[in-house]
Amino acid sequence: MKAAAPFATLGAPSRSEWIPPWWAWPIAAIVIAVLGLTGTIFTPPGGSTAAWWPAAGAAALFALLNPPRRRGAVVLLVLVVTVIPNLIHGRSLAVAVGYALGNAAEIAALLAVLAIWGYRGSNPFVLRRPREALVLVVASLTGAVVAAVIAAATAALLGGGDFPETVFSVFPSHAAAILLFAPFACIPPSSGPTPVPRWEAVLQPALLFGVLAFVAFPRVEIPLTFLPFMIIAWGCLRLPFVVALIEVVIAGVAILMVTLAGRGPFALGLSPAERAVTVEIFLIALATVSLLLLTARAEQREAARVTARTSHLLSGGLVETEVGLAVARRDGESTQLLWANPAARSLIAAELDGDDWKGPLEHVARHASRDGVERVHTDGDTSLRLVANPIENDPGLFAVQLLDVSSTVRMIQARADAERERAAATELRADLSRQRDDFISTTSHELRTPLTNVLGYAELLEESPALTALERDWVARIRRNGLRLSDLVEDLLMVGGAHATPVSPGEQRTISTRSVVAAIVASHGAAADEKRLRLEIDIDAGTNVHGVPADIHRSLAALLSNAILFTPVDGDVLVRVRDDGETTEFSISDSGPGMSDTDRERAFDRFFRAPEAEQSGTPGVGLGLSIAQRLAKRNGGTLELVSPASGGLRAVLRLPAAPQSA
Repeated sequence: MKAAAPFATLGAPSRSEWIPPWWAWPIAAIVIAVLGLTGTIFTPPGGSTAAWWPAAGAAALFALLNPPRRRGAVVLLVLVVTVIPNLIHGRSLAVAVGYALGNAAEIAALLAVLAIWGYRGSNPFVLRRPREALVLVVASLTGAVVAAVIAAATAALLGGGDFPETVFSVFPSHAAAILLFAPFACIPPSSGPTPVPRWEAVLQPALLFGVLAFVAFPRVEIPLTFLPFMIIAWGCLRLPFVVALIEVVIAGVAILMVTLAGRGPFALGLSPAERAVTVEIFLIALATVSLLLLTARAEQREAARVTARTSHLLSGGLVETEVGLAVARRDGESTQLLWANPAARSLIAAELDGDDWKGPLEHVARHASRDGVERVHTDGDTSLRLVANPIENDPGLFAVQLLDVSSTVRMIQARADAERERAAATELRADLSRQRDDFISTTSHELRTPLTNVLGYAELLEESPALTALERDWVARIRRNGLRLSDLVEDLLMVGGAHATPVSPGEQRTISTRSVVAAIVASHGAAADEKRLRLEIDIDAGTNVHGVPADIHRSLAALLSNAILFTPVDGDVLVRVRDDGETTEFSISDSGPGMSDTDRERAFDRFFRAPEAEQSGTPGVGLGLSIAQRLAKRNGGTLELVSPASGGLRAVLRLPAAPQSA
């Protein structure tokens, strides 16, 4: 049987944000008032509250159409307008105002719940997924509860009504109205036309109204009342969003009218009030199921649209328009082209002589067919991605794919190459760093033992009375240079990993800053005197520092040694100590050449020496500042280099001050 042609697209246009203009406000006020008055039609005989309040749905619809900055005005509009139908219905002014307050609070609660779920500001509420449908149901039920409680309190206090009875009649009435009308303000953008076959467009509504007519018979049992659900579900899964919503509203109003007229299964054996509550619950269930089906379908269509677009970009957008396909045969050193599509012939035209294929691309294709590895061939401004694979059962036959990717693939390939090179360089640097640390640690340990022997025997020789003055000077030189070499070995061991050892509480002590500075100045005094430097000390009285004494001494010694080394003859070196109660600050300033910003950024790198130090031949291996910083961190402190405006360099070492005694 031949499939029917599409009947109509019936697809809503892509939804854009529509803000009601000024003239829409009086129209909305009139519509809400008229629907409020119409609600009295649905009041069961002998009842005081309407079985359905469509004005609540219209108010929610108008509120959701307006941006957040106007929704306060919408709530005020609902408060004013809904007083009118209550007055016309014969209620007192106080009762009418109380009911109107309930209607306004209902809309405010609805909007508040949506805002709590994140639908506020520039994030409009749209029914794209089942999650949004559930949020709207929760918001609608919350608003209906608020309206029911306020209306029941008004009825009980001012109208002589029963509080529980009013709550259980108002709540489902308002909830059903909002769930039937509010979704029209939240219709998602269309993801394309919805083709509906002619037979389906006629059969579905015909069956729906036929089922509704069948349900309207007085003798129909209650379970058959849910037959419309199947037809409504059919429409939700097949018809456009807005058409399905209209169908749900029509079906709901029809069932409500039939029930209030005393016909249909909801009217069997039930009082008017029981009929009203039962049919309202039915409408809430009908609207909820419909919204879940519609949003699930919208989510599925959007996912399908994204998948189709992705597929088009990957297959249609690239393969169909740019990929060349060819089949060739290797015969010794020549290649015969057996078949090629137009794209392939265009890409390799310069290398074809009839069906003989020879040239750079052919050479690349040969090699690619052997290992199956993708290659990129660049010739001038043109880049071709080439993949070749042998064809089974024929060793000389292979298939080739060629794609012109002059910009995209070249960029991707360059990025991939850069990432691989960066990863390789990082791994190489890490490996070299490990090798260097291992070498430094091993060499330093090996040097420590012979150095200890050299220094020990040098001390013994110095104490020998048999040495002449010249020989004693020789021994002193041996010992002095041995000590320098020993310090270098200790520095190498320090940067090789010893600094990473955590400080134990037993190692830390409180020491006087004056004593530690005096010891360091004494050990470096001879070097300062040799260059005729003015070495000044400025220490706050009674200051102490807390840490590992050896670490503090070593850090300060490295900083003072640096200052003396780089300060020219007849220069100045100032050692200053300050204490603010929490931190002890050691500041060592010199009048040397200072450091550039670039050099200061690298000053704490291991083995870094400034260009000025290299040019002037200043001794050192570039470990002092690195070790001083690491020891400062190990003791919970910091080290900073500052270039004062007056010149020179200032090293600032901050360490924890001595803890205050209880």
